[in-house]
Amino acid sequence: MKQIIIGLVALAALTGGIFLLSGKTPLRQSSDGASKETSKKLETKIEDKIYVAIEEVGEIAVISVKDRNVIKRIDLSSDIGGTKIGFMPHNVQVAPDNKSVWVTANAMDMSGNKVSFNVIPKARADEGHGEEADIKANDEIIVIDPLTDKIIKRIEMGTDLHLSHIALTSDSNYAIAAAQSKGVVYKINAKTYEVEKEINTEKGAEPHGLRISPDGQTAYIAMLKGKSIGVLDIQKITLSYVPLKGAAVQTGVTANGRYALASVYDAKSLAVYDIASQKLSYIDLPEEAKGPVQIYPTPDSRFVYVADQGYYFNQPNSDLVYKIDLQEMKVAETIKGGTAPHGVAVSKDGKFAYVTNLLSEDLSVIDTALGKETARIKVGKMPNGVSLFYGGGLVSPITEGEIVSRNGLHWHATLAIYEKGIQQDIPADIGIGVAHMPIHTHDQSGTVHMEFAGLVRKEDLTLEQFFKNWGKDLKGLGGKMTMTVNGNDNAELGSYIMKDNDKIEIRYE
Repeated sequence: MKQIIIGLVALAALTGGIFLLSGKTPLRQSSDGASKETSKKLETKIEDKIYVAIEEVGEIAVISVKDRNVIKRIDLSSDIGGTKIGFMPHNVQVAPDNKSVWVTANAMDMSGNKVSFNVIPKARADEGHGEEADIKANDEIIVIDPLTDKIIKRIEMGTDLHLSHIALTSDSNYAIAAAQSKGVVYKINAKTYEVEKEINTEKGAEPHGLRISPDGQTAYIAMLKGKSIGVLDIQKITLSYVPLKGAAVQTGVTANGRYALASVYDAKSLAVYDIASQKLSYIDLPEEAKGPVQIYPTPDSRFVYVADQGYYFNQPNSDLVYKIDLQEMKVAETIKGGTAPHGVAVSKDGKFAYVTNLLSEDLSVIDTALGKETARIKVGKMPNGVSLFYGGGLVSPITEGEIVSRNGLHWHATLAIYEKGIQQDIPADIGIGVAHMPIHTHDQSGTVHMEFAGLVRKEDLTLEQFFKNWGKDLKGLGGKMTMTVNGNDNAELGSYIMKDNDKIEIRYE
């Protein structure tokens, strides 16, 4: 029976480029009147981005709002006790102040190709070699800096929790997160990263999705098996419940603070809770509906977009997104998108809705004025949560020494790998698939293509990046490792920055 929790089958960590617009390096006059650079820093403007949790790959895909393509992939794996452990992200949320990105990340079972829906699998130390070990990793809340798209904090929460969703208060001071399997809701200080308080839900309630009121005082939590909306007083950390007629998957709160909303999966309806009057009503979806999952109200509080996914609990797959009119209390539009629509986010100007499609492995871009899908972006296996980041003039400093090119490049290197003296095959189409990575192969010749547009940094060109695109651990392919570059011994290994016409030879003994 398919349920809401989706386990991870395999880790294929990918990394990509960065989306930055170069500024100018400040100059000063030297004592002899000549202009010299005083700062090695280069300020770069950060553009608007979309963050998508790619659950079955263990990464966050970063998408350019303007160009509508994947510009970065953030690998969530971590070295724990000498073992590489993957983490599957279920939900991703940009803080309201746009200074951080929060991810609920659950330790991945790398020991076998199994999908678990009731219990999050335990992480293993096999690294894909079929050897099980007793290493058990904690599920984590991971914090990313959106200026650099690098992980800045890992908050270990415990084992076998299934951390489902996370949201932040309007002042970005606190994060509220739910552990579905454990039945706990956490209040986390977003400045110190400390868990300040936690509260148990009703037994067996399984808290899943959640959203926070505009005033930051109340969190509304979808209780999947509890069949209710949990109402959390964030200051007092007390819970009350609004009973529903079915299983709640995700909640939403209108921008005017009037309604708390919940998708009711098995009843195929939207619950509308008037916060002031405490009156509950429902808007039923059309008979064709398969089961709504995530929802997102528009900034004007008039409409809400509902992803009708199906798929869970042995339901057929859907490809529809419903636009519901909260004033008329009815479905206003039916929009065709990808297969099994899951996560939803609406832009702050209300012009676009972005919907992740679980089974077609892409992101739908819906023009809200036209009422139809106008673009679809391939992102990766089992995309779940989605959240929007607004640059708003934010800049990130990059040193001149980090920059390889400001205008892109197209380089080639040749790679040969030997294990115990026998040359190994390097597959074609590494880095080419759901997303076309800047570092990739086209054939089995060993030619590594480096094709970048715009700003290119040294870290984008490391040998380790290529191996991540391949889904291989550079140091885990064999025994003792040695490397030569253009005939010369090189001890940099994975940190080596590849250059045009390099001849790289790696030997494992």
